[in-house]
Amino acid sequence: MLKEFLDYVQSKDFKVYGLTQDAITNEYMLVFNEFEFKRNYKYGKCANCKRHNTSEAWCRTCDPWKATQGWTSGNKEIDNCIKDFQLKATRYEDVIEWIPFNRLYNTQKIGKGGFGSVFSAMWQDGKRVVSGKCTKSRISCMVALKTLPDSRKNFLREFKSYTECRLFGNNLEVYGLTQNTTNNEYMIVFQYANRGSLHKFLLSNFRELYWKIKLKQLVDISENLIKVHEAEYVHGDFHSGNILQHQYINGDLTSYITDLGLSRKKDESDLEDSIYGVLPYVAPESDHIQLQQIFIALVSL
Repeated sequence: MLKEFLDYVQSKDFKVYGLTQDAITNEYMLVFNEFEFKRNYKYGKCANCKRHNTSEAWCRTCDPWKATQGWTSGNKEIDNCIKDFQLKATRYEDVIEWIPFNRLYNTQKIGKGGFGSVFSAMWQDGKRVVSGKCTKSRISCMVALKTLPDSRKNFLREFKSYTECRLFGNNLEVYGLTQNTTNNEYMIVFQYANRGSLHKFLLSNFRELYWKIKLKQLVDISENLIKVHEAEYVHGDFHSGNILQHQYINGDLTSYITDLGLSRKKDESDLEDSIYGVLPYVAPESDHIQLQQIFIALVSL
């Protein structure tokens, strides 16, 4: 109990006033003000608890719980997964959600990989933004949809990887999950990158790239990879085809790391001890092991 008390005292999220004891149950209780050090009058006031918000238009005490109410995907496992991440949201813009498929239109297939297909679509409700005097709003926008594997074991694995890395500051925005009502496939909904993969981008634009842009791309990629590692993940399939490029209206080019389908926690073993990925980027020792396995299989015939 005392260790937990000291942890709260040292936390930057709580202002601790002390301890008390319930006279009926004899239980000890902590007296604290949640997220007190993050509250600021510039963020506006929470309509529910009447205290200053913890970030612009967002109160971490009240708003995460409200985001979990009034919706369902029809799948308890998915509902619990989304709600778990909603409760961890520290900003209004970072809230993920269940997105009904009828709120997406102009869906077009734009790519296919070894572990799923990718589509573009317009999201009618759009991403969450905060503008002006901490005013919440939604802006219709183009998004990318990636199908999830059929395997129940890996059903939500990639989605959790994206969302946990996003919590640690990975730049690729994740908006939520949806389900194609035609074939019942589940899809991750995330930020659309209008310049495609780094591999394709370099094939057509390499001669026009100045060193300033190249260095900016390297910084973006390095920072994103650091965030993946800070979330205690290993990417597992890192190559130029899994780095996206997005160019903003002002001309700025930004790089994002994507495709976490083979990612795993750093303390996990390789997925089923199998070899996956794009061959030129596979570690030489992995290729050697695979050749040994093929040879042994042939000899045993």
